Amino acid sequence: MIMNKKDKIRFLSKIRKSNKCWTWIGTIRNKNGYGTFKLNRKNYGAHRLSWELFNKSKIPKNLCVCHSCDNRRCVNPKHLFIGTYMDNYQDAVKKGRIILPIGILNKSAKLTEKEVKNIRKEYIYNVFGYRKLAKKYGVERTSIQNIIKKQTWAYL
Repeated sequence: MIMNKKDKIRFLSKIRKSNKCWTWIGTIRNKNGYGTFKLNRKNYGAHRLSWELFNKSKIPKNLCVCHSCDNRRCVNPKHLFIGTYMDNYQDAVKKGRIILPIGILNKSAKLTEKEVKNIRKEYIYNVFGYRKLAKKYGVERTSIQNIIKKQTWAYL
């Protein structure tokens, strides 16, 4: 979004700068706690506008402006990066802001803990390989491979 000089001054007046985060102190925030700024009768994410203003580049609508600092009110362009919605989601999971249900708590889990333990035993003792285990337990071969490599069900 292109801002005129008056809009830039108004925008910058709603930022409290520090050595780390630049906190959005504007009174309008969306339901998720992100700062918003009214421009041409429309509300925009303050962090998106900050990124565009300081990087002098427009952000495609299908991309997110993500926070490396995890502070939703931060508009410091050094703390902002562009990513896809998946990048933003994976960043949140990696940082523990979103906790994924594990094992049988995961609603999409097709196996029980007992079955996972049996799969590992049967594989270790060369009773079955990935393909045969997948067929036996009714899951994909990659699911078996991830179980064996402890990329899934790692807590068992």
